[in-house]
Parts: sequence; structure tokens; C-alpha cells
Amino acid sequence: MMLIAMTSVTVVHAGPEEAKRVFPENDTAGFLPVDVLTIDPSIKESSPWFQFLILSAEGKENQLSDVGLAIDFLYPNDPKGEVLKAGLQEKMKEIWDKYPVVFETKPGGPGYPTYGGSIVTVRFASPLQDIRLTDEENDVIKKSALLMNEAYTRKNLNKSSGTNDSPDSPGVRPSSPQPVSIPAATAIYALCCSTAGYAIIRLKRDGRH
Repeated sequence: MMLIAMTSVTVVHAGPEEAKRVFPENDTAGFLPVDVLTIDPSIKESSPWFQFLILSAEGKENQLSDVGLAIDFLYPNDPKGEVLKAGLQEKMKEIWDKYPVVFETKPGGPGYPTYGGSIVTVRFASPLQDIRLTDEENDVIKKSALLMNEAYTRKNLNKSSGTNDSPDSPGVRPSSPQPVSIPAATAIYALCCSTAGYAIIRLKRDGRH
């Protein structure tokens, strides 16, 4: 989105000939390096919840922490909550240990899409083919996501109804971006594209006079 917006600005100030070369392959002026993440198809085919498998070490720690905070929020002072938390977090660790992934980094080209950045490919560390998570393992991942989303939703409902959370209430986050942001991003993307197209047409017309 930033690249499109920058392109729109460049086109507006460019001459008729320059407007025809909006995306020259070797033109990096004004563009910041971009790290492109590529996920091996075998990971995507291994589970409907494959995003869980490609978390970095820091991401895994955050996921475990968020699940723990969600359970504490949903089951305050409940011994069953502590049992649930310990068991679920242990099963999450077992999945990561059973299906390790590696991140391979290679330098990208000077132009689109990396502009001098890197291409990071994520793949399974195991040479085995056709890796598939079991139904039980998928249920563990799904359950952890549902708990975080439930805690997030309930916490927001408490705020909207004026219920005061305790000072120790966790800042539970949802396990995935909220759908409400998608239309906004799409609208901005469309606006940038139409702006760029309109600018090019105007420049071509002006060049004919």
C-alpha cells in the first residue's frame, strides 16, 4: 500500500516519458528494502492452522503467554483453569517440537518486489514428505485460538457495558486480525490505484498538447 501511494506521488510529478516507466526493474530511488516471506506449500497443506507452525521463537513465547492470559481471564481463581492452561501450553510446545521449521534467507534483487531486501523462505526442517497434523493436534491449535478470541471478545463487551476490569486483568489479544480492517485496506488500495491511473492519463493528455 505504501509502495502504491509512493508511486502515485512519483507519477504526478513525472514527465510524459517518465510516466511510462512507473516500475523500472532497476530503479530503487525512493523505495525502502522489503523482506518478502515465502511459505513452502508443504506447510500450507499440513494443517488448516499452518500459521501456528511458522511462528518465530518470540512468536511462540507470545502465543503461550496470550493463551495463559486468556485462560486466567476466562477462569479466574478456578483450579480447572490452571489445569487447562498447563495441559494446553504443553501440547502446543509438543506440536512445535514435532514439526520444526527453518527460515532460509537469500538476498533479493534491486527492484520489485524486494528493492534490495531479502527473500525469506519457511519450510519444514524434516525431509519427510506429505506431513499432516493429526486431528487431535489441529484441535489443540483451534482450541487455543478460540480461547484467545473468546477472552478478547468478552473483555471488549465488559468495556462497552461499563464493567470495570480489575487492575490485574490481562491485555488479551485476538489470535488473528479482525475482519473489520479488510474493507478499509481494500478501499485504500483501490483509491491509490485509481489515483495513479488518473495521474498517468492526465500526463499523457498534457503531453499531446
